[in-house]
Amino acid sequence: MGSRRTAELEAREEAVLKQEQETAALKQEAETFPQRVEENVRKAVDAATERLTSDFEKTSALLKAQFTGEKNVLSSKIASLESLVAAQRSQIEELSKHNEQAYEKVQDIANRAVAAAKREYIPVPAAMQSAGGPPEK
Repeated sequence: MGSRRTAELEAREEAVLKQEQETAALKQEAETFPQRVEENVRKAVDAATERLTSDFEKTSALLKAQFTGEKNVLSSKIASLESLVAAQRSQIEELSKHNEQAYEKVQDIANRAVAAAKREYIPVPAAMQSAGGPPEK
């Protein structure tokens, strides 16, 4: 029975030693827990900051590219409209010249017609006008 008792004591001693080791490990883990939590939180914050910064830079670059594209399109439209205005201004000047030339031609024709009518005007003697018509033959 002595050997059995010794075996039981050794088994208990082993169990107690194992529990002490587990307790020491848990105590060590509990002591380092705040540091590990702080380290993990710092890593998570760094990762989130890096991701948000990257997202911001991508979005910013995209918006700048979009703005530049729209600016180029609008600049092209402005240049096109300025060109159209210049062409229309030139066309208006040309049409004004044609209008002026046509007016001068109409005025010239009217002056010629008036001059021709004056040349063809035959004065009627006063005696004929008082008798009421041309003399009879």
